[in-house]
Amino acid sequence: MRIILLSVPHDRLRDMLMLLENTDKSGEKALPIQRVTRMAGEYAWLFSMQVRNACTIDVLVKLQEHGFGTLHGDVNIIPVETHLPLSEKDSRRECIPLEAFYQRVRNNVGLKFDFLVMLFCSAVIAAMGLATNTAVVVIAGMLVAPVLRPMLAIILGVLVKDFSLVWVGFRNVVVLVFLSALIGAMVVIPLLPFDDYFIIPNKQMRIRSMWESLLLGSIVACASGISVALTLTSEAVSGIVGVALSSSVLPAAVNSGMLLSYAVFGPFILGRDKVSTLRGLEMSAAAFLLTLINIVCINVFAVLTLRVKDFISYLRNREVRAMRKFRFLRMQREGEKYALRNEGASNLNV
Repeated sequence: MRIILLSVPHDRLRDMLMLLENTDKSGEKALPIQRVTRMAGEYAWLFSMQVRNACTIDVLVKLQEHGFGTLHGDVNIIPVETHLPLSEKDSRRECIPLEAFYQRVRNNVGLKFDFLVMLFCSAVIAAMGLATNTAVVVIAGMLVAPVLRPMLAIILGVLVKDFSLVWVGFRNVVVLVFLSALIGAMVVIPLLPFDDYFIIPNKQMRIRSMWESLLLGSIVACASGISVALTLTSEAVSGIVGVALSSSVLPAAVNSGMLLSYAVFGPFILGRDKVSTLRGLEMSAAAFLLTLINIVCINVFAVLTLRVKDFISYLRNREVRAMRKFRFLRMQREGEKYALRNEGASNLNV
């Protein structure tokens, strides 16, 4: 259950009342709300509408189509933890509204201090796991890797055509890959003299730097992208999905940096008879290419899965369709652009 608070200017009250009274072909109300209350204010009317979670997008789309929340007034959505009396529909598990999830991703996708620190820690842990040939330590690095947020930014940005969000997500992914590779390269240098204990490259590093691993890694990345899409609008994005994304991106990126450093500095530290520079560069290139392929597969298959999900919803004629959710977000962004243009025009007039 949610409460939608809508402020309507006095000159638009008649339009809002007509919208509340409108009915569709089946005779049902155009706005699927349970009850509505209005209060008069000094500058505007305040409407309080009680809406089920599943109907929230329908209501918002209708309001946007009539200019409410974009051109006229403001819309605020308040989640309701408990509603009495309980009904069977209210007791069902609801998915998180996409507009709330979209705002959450936008607010948390920047290059913040926490993101950089978590990236540094996860890359160091993964590098030590690869250097010691310990799979458990590599998995520990995956658990804290902040891979999920930038990937979600790219996926959501593509779906709602918010290319600024796509750019921010892409920038964060680039930073994540190159910092991971750089940290891996820096970690391996002081370990090279201790070749009796740190065998480089070892099994964990080789399996992530063979050309044959590109196919296996892409399959894992595709499955991870599908998992992200299926959990995108659930009540909470599972942390396990984030680990799946990290397993496709972080170890391969760190491994590419470690192998590059091994190929460049290994001949000077260990001797040219022990280290093949060309072989090390080839393995590093394969690991880096695996990273890029995994990133592309994750995003492409996540977007395709959501499109297929929307098509199935369309065929089943469900009440809330994914495309209506994306349509609402696009309309919201158009309303923001209109407001910015009006604000700029008013500043010029002043």
